[in-house]
Amino acid sequence: MKQDFCFLDVDEDEEDAQAVQPSSKESKKQSLTSTEEIVSGSVKGPMNLFITKKKTKGGKLRQTSINDACDKELRDRTVQKIARFMYQAAISFNAAHLDSFKEMIEAIGQYGPNLKPPSYHELRVPLLQKEIVYTNELLKENKDECEKYGCSIMSDGWTDRKQRTLINFLVNSPKGTMFLESVDASAHVKTRTLLYELLDRFVERVGEKNVVQVISDNGSNYVLAEDIGKIEVVRKTISRAIALVGFIYNHGSVLHMMRECTENKELARHGVTRFATTFLTFHAFFLE
Repeated sequence: MKQDFCFLDVDEDEEDAQAVQPSSKESKKQSLTSTEEIVSGSVKGPMNLFITKKKTKGGKLRQTSINDACDKELRDRTVQKIARFMYQAAISFNAAHLDSFKEMIEAIGQYGPNLKPPSYHELRVPLLQKEIVYTNELLKENKDECEKYGCSIMSDGWTDRKQRTLINFLVNSPKGTMFLESVDASAHVKTRTLLYELLDRFVERVGEKNVVQVISDNGSNYVLAEDIGKIEVVRKTISRAIALVGFIYNHGSVLHMMRECTENKELARHGVTRFATTFLTFHAFFLE
């Protein structure tokens, strides 16, 4: 077969360049091969970070884009600054579980760049006043529940590192529990009269008609301050309840009948810790 050849005059440099450069098909083939080798992991290079395989939710593999890597780097830098602020301000790690913490981060992200942070004066005066109004609006539903269904005054005493006796006062209603105040009661806990005055103040604050019961520590000073068991009508009711429980458990036939009718329900028997068992005894008589 006859072949026609066409000879062109080229410089020696151009000949060398053409000799080392592959054809377009070969170049494309080599480029695809190199990419496949990098993706498969057989070849590692500086771009390997941006085209590594990553599984999607459906289980399929996709290439990690440059944007993904940049987003990860930006997030790492941002959350590190958030963490540093919490460390320097000695904020408890439990703050990360608060809804308000997550809402704050979301609000900052929605605002975008160039957000001017609140000043010392704003945090101390106007923003604080707005938060007080907002908190009172949240507590209004609890107060309405107290007036409608009644509530319990709860006091929780504890001692801090300075050996001060602090008492947290809370109000519990069907709507939930709300904090009233924390009081330094170091001068009150030793005297039942002063402790009674402190409890009475919070009962008046909530409203006597709304308070169903007062729940506190079982220390002797608290018992003396709010020993409602000495009220005649309450004393008689407690005595009858204790006598009834004793009668039931001292007569086998009556006990068997009670268990059969109440699906093996047991009654709380009066014990040494009367502050708790008296309430449990009454509660056991209540059949839903």
